Amino acid sequence: RFPKPRRFEKKNLNYKQMKPYIFIYCEGSDAKVIAVEKTKDKLKLLKADSLEIVQPSVDIDQDIRGLKIEADADLSLVGLNTSEKNANKKPSFSSLTIMNNALDGLKLNKSQFVSVITEPSLYYHEVEGNPRTTSSKVTMQIAEEIQKQRNVAVDKDNIGYISLADKSYLSVFVSGEIDCIKLINSLANYNGKRFYKIPAVKSAELSLAYYVTKKEKFFPDDSSLIVYIGKDYSKLIFLKGRKLKHIGSTLDIGKANLHTYDVYFSKILLEMENGGITSLDNIIVCGEDDSENLLLSFYGTFPEANVSKVDFKDLDVTELPKDTINMLSSYCVPIAAAQDYFASLTG
Repeated sequence: RFPKPRRFEKKNLNYKQMKPYIFIYCEGSDAKVIAVEKTKDKLKLLKADSLEIVQPSVDIDQDIRGLKIEADADLSLVGLNTSEKNANKKPSFSSLTIMNNALDGLKLNKSQFVSVITEPSLYYHEVEGNPRTTSSKVTMQIAEEIQKQRNVAVDKDNIGYISLADKSYLSVFVSGEIDCIKLINSLANYNGKRFYKIPAVKSAELSLAYYVTKKEKFFPDDSSLIVYIGKDYSKLIFLKGRKLKHIGSTLDIGKANLHTYDVYFSKILLEMENGGITSLDNIIVCGEDDSENLLLSFYGTFPEANVSKVDFKDLDVTELPKDTINMLSSYCVPIAAAQDYFASLTG
């Protein structure tokens, strides 16, 4: 390979020479969008924006295959290959315009898009016992159990699983249309393309758990809680040591509709009871609110726990404006998914 001409090495390239990855996290009507470039040493954030999404009324056929989760891959969800067809309509609505403007300067047709999803696009199903057969047989057994217990037909290729901290494992599956993928393809339609490349779909909860366990030094017997606060929803993710213990039900409270932090504490205690967790050694707060007032409130309720927030010192944020850097925690889910995805590429 020949070295690039010096004129391409200037800082303000407007990203024309880059082929970035774009991670889109869809949570209700809220979407978090980041564009990243993987350098040799760290992840570089090129863009970050948040917008309200109104789903377009455009029919898009989806052909989704190959959801795989490695059972012992440190909570890493890897590889949901997608191919989109029949996406010729160009919906005209403001959300696509806003998203397109947020990604201005990027060559979207050369980019890789990764969809980050949570409930109700993605489902979790806990299975007792540890798998003792091959992966294909396990997913077939899980599909049969889901059909029996939930009356939901799921293709075994759209099921993955990870081992939990106790003697059980958590299956993850998708069923039906995924709005976040529909959104990506609507953006492609908006720009006159049939579809954009989507090499993977990531689970918001699993990616966040992966990211935190990679950053924090938990002891094997530690019981830890990740509290993610969204705009309208919140997530409670419990860990035992460096393994997933329990994912709580999605809470319909977030920064936009929260009046008192006490609501979180009662929900946490209920989920601790449901998950068989007697105490907490660590509480990690992230999302739309990681203020000192929130951290102090958690410390007041759980005085024996180490309460902290996620730091992003491992990221290159030199391309972002200062106001975006100051609210980086609100993008923690797509950031975590990006770290999770690139880790899966390197094995």
